[in-house]
Amino acid sequence: MRSREMNQLFATELIDPSSKTGKVKKEKEETQKRNATTRKVRPTSRIKRRLLGRQEESRFGLHAEIKEKEKQRNDQQSRYSRLEQKATFSKTRKLSIVQYLRKRSVDGLSTRRNASALRSIVCSSQAHFKRVWVRQSSSPIFYDRLIFFDNFKLCVGPRGPNCVPLPLYESPTKDRIESLVTFNSYYKQTTGPADPTNNVSGAAALTRSGWLIIWSLDRGEPLKRVYVSKRLKFRYATWERDNERLLLRSARGGSNDDVVVSLALLTIAPLKLVAVAPIRRSVYGRDVVNATINNGLLVVYRHSGNVDFYDFDSFYESHTIVLADIDETLSPADRVNVDYDYEVAMVGVEPLGFPYTIDSTARPTLLRTLRSQHDHIAFGAVPWHYIANTDRRERHAFHLRALDSDDLVEVFYKDDFNAEDDCAFFHPDFGNGVLHVGSGVVTCHDVADDGRLTKRFQINIKEKTPSSSFRWSDVATTSSGRVVKRRSVATYEYSLATLIHSIEYEDELDLFVVTAGFYEGDRARGHVLLCDKDSGCVVKRVVLDDWNDAVDANHRVFLDRDTLVHLFRKGPGREYCSVYTLVWRSDKNKSSRRETSSSK
Repeated sequence: MRSREMNQLFATELIDPSSKTGKVKKEKEETQKRNATTRKVRPTSRIKRRLLGRQEESRFGLHAEIKEKEKQRNDQQSRYSRLEQKATFSKTRKLSIVQYLRKRSVDGLSTRRNASALRSIVCSSQAHFKRVWVRQSSSPIFYDRLIFFDNFKLCVGPRGPNCVPLPLYESPTKDRIESLVTFNSYYKQTTGPADPTNNVSGAAALTRSGWLIIWSLDRGEPLKRVYVSKRLKFRYATWERDNERLLLRSARGGSNDDVVVSLALLTIAPLKLVAVAPIRRSVYGRDVVNATINNGLLVVYRHSGNVDFYDFDSFYESHTIVLADIDETLSPADRVNVDYDYEVAMVGVEPLGFPYTIDSTARPTLLRTLRSQHDHIAFGAVPWHYIANTDRRERHAFHLRALDSDDLVEVFYKDDFNAEDDCAFFHPDFGNGVLHVGSGVVTCHDVADDGRLTKRFQINIKEKTPSSSFRWSDVATTSSGRVVKRRSVATYEYSLATLIHSIEYEDELDLFVVTAGFYEGDRARGHVLLCDKDSGCVVKRVVLDDWNDAVDANHRVFLDRDTLVHLFRKGPGREYCSVYTLVWRSDKNKSSRRETSSSK
């Protein structure tokens, strides 16, 4: 009886939802059904239990806190992105190297951003330049992206394994090379025969036997051989327009010759002949001493000091008498205008080479005549100005004049304690800056719109300057204009003690590379100063290991990204080349520790 009552009581509790025991049973059934719908298998791993715990915490009211944390994290990320964008475009705050690399991985490659990152590495206080290679040569050494020895016979790359320069190849010609230029060709040919200068980095060399040889700068493979002319004696190859048009100049004729100089103009990519013109005294005057072509202007120098500028581009387009291009046969009309009769008359092929393609009896339109006692004439600034030595009695002065009115703006005098010639030129950033290089001082001025000069910055190699009453205004001149230089031995010795040998501009890093030498006690030391192009601040100073304080040492230093190339001479037939590479201070400390440990 008692057991039957107990069974009826449990049955009523399970059925009756109002009872306490029935509610518990019902909640258990609901949770079991809910768990069965969401996941059939109960999580046993730690990760699943953690996820389940997060879900249970959100049920108990922690979901709002999680959302608040996510909001704070998003606000922090947005703030970081705003700061990063502000630092990118700000002049005072810059991104670190890690931030640059992170941004480059997201946004892709950027030449300007990579150059800025490289500049911060080069100018860092933890990095220094270490000499890794030295080589001597009996012939002059030439540097243009590669180091050329033995009259351009051997080509050495400045970057090799373990940062040591590596000999790459020998030049593909056995003839003596008179002049050489390097170029980057971005020309992409789509129609016609394949051009050898299509999208390559190459070198164009002019030989004594009259050949123009073009080869690949990376591999040394010959790309093109053009016979210029042995009769015209072309000796110099320069750029008429950088990396676009090549100018070949011959050796100057004698005083009794009618042809003073011959000029040949070519486009490098694609390789085509533009014009070949003689400069005759019978056409341009008996006092012509030299001539060249620069940026479409024919520049003729005269014995009187006048420099004539002619419009050459429009002249050769209207006065061309030979229309044949390289590797093309002369037409019967072209043969009439050529003074030489050959069976095989092909331009750029032996024995004809390059004939005169312009009417030599006509003269271009004269644009302007300026005066200069030196061959150095520079144009720049806005509006246009030029720098030249216009006064015959002051050969040591550089005059800055306005091109339109020829008004004198400023005279840059020779430094009082300089044994070498000064140099004045325009700032290489194509702005309104004018640089004046003296003995131990580099000064930059800005040309205003009204023609006034304002000093921007000054780089002092050595602050100390001796007092002396010597001035270049006291220099006497003869009746013919020759300058009689009179100075004491002490002045000459001090001028050699503080002397700037060269100043170059590294366009990728926006730095001036100033090479100077002065005495530290009784020892002469050479210093390379890396200066900012806008403010003139010295961001890094490099002390050269080898230095010759002789007058004819002719020190030249080139900066190519993280490599310094130092060219100098110690006497006749003793040319030297030193290569410095960028290393970190930690590497220097490690090497010193290894040396001390090995000595122990």
